[in-house]
Amino acid sequence: MKMKLYTDGNKTPKGVTCSYKIFYTTKSIEKTDILPIETTVPEAEYTGMLSGLTRISDEFNVSDISINIISDNQVMVNQINRKFECKKPTLRVLRSSVSDLLSKFKSFTVKWEPRSQNKAG
Repeated sequence: MKMKLYTDGNKTPKGVTCSYKIFYTTKSIEKTDILPIETTVPEAEYTGMLSGLTRISDEFNVSDISINIISDNQVMVNQINRKFECKKPTLRVLRSSVSDLLSKFKSFTVKWEPRSQNKAG
């Protein structure tokens, strides 16, 4: 099965959120979570991806899934793809959790798209 996962994290004066939208066959699943106000934007971005991947792994046999993950956060995408170093300890923990989940999928890609094309945001 093929899936697409769009992820996003946002911080505004009103609060911090993370979102995901999963597309598969002719269906979609989406969710937005409110995060603690002290959460940074990069942490929110990673949390959105982690939440979406966790939802998929809870509801599907991920070893049969090829997933394309799309984010508008270029730094996070490059950190997950190991093109950029991840120095902040909290982000390294989140990246490790994402990598652990991704290793269970049949295959995966993580790519950047501009914010205007992000279906999770």
